[in-house]
Amino acid sequence: MSKREVGKIINEFNRSGKDIQSDQATRWLATNLSKIQTQMDSRKFNQNMSSVNANRPRIGTMIFFGYDPKTKSELPFWDEFPLVIMIHKVGDSFLGLNLHYLSPTIRATFLNNLLRMTTNPNYAKDPPALFKVTYAYLKSTAKMKPFKAAIKRYYFNCVKTKANVISSDEWKFVSFMPIERFRGAKREEVWQWANRYSK
Repeated sequence: MSKREVGKIINEFNRSGKDIQSDQATRWLATNLSKIQTQMDSRKFNQNMSSVNANRPRIGTMIFFGYDPKTKSELPFWDEFPLVIMIHKVGDSFLGLNLHYLSPTIRATFLNNLLRMTTNPNYAKDPPALFKVTYAYLKSTAKMKPFKAAIKRYYFNCVKTKANVISSDEWKFVSFMPIERFRGAKREEVWQWANRYSK
């Protein structure tokens, strides 16, 4: 089972003595967790976490939830269980960066850059923390180009589960767990599509 494989990899990481806040740790987790080919049971993962209503999380939180887009018949593919960094709320929707759309290698670099912009520099060892990223910053910074593949608008009335808020000490681990569930394409096909935005 992939859940067991994830636990084994996390235990291996903990034994390695790597500093969780280092870029090296992010790359290690991306490489090793991405080797797991089968997805974890996203629904059970969702149920096992503390949760709040979708419109409750603060800007800058990382959240995981079930989603059923109202325009899914028009989409070539979509993620049923997004892992999103919320960057803006407006009316009946919010903008967020769904990390699942980025391949593990690009995701690792992108996440490392995001983690330099948090409310707490010691986010992994002394939570809580929030991301301090804005849409204007993402658009204006060349190294953040992968955001174009990751940014999505989500409507609150299409969120089908409670929103699970990921604690900052779990950001890196959860970011690379195989909990995505793409409809309309395999994850490798989605990553290939997204790669063009990082060039």
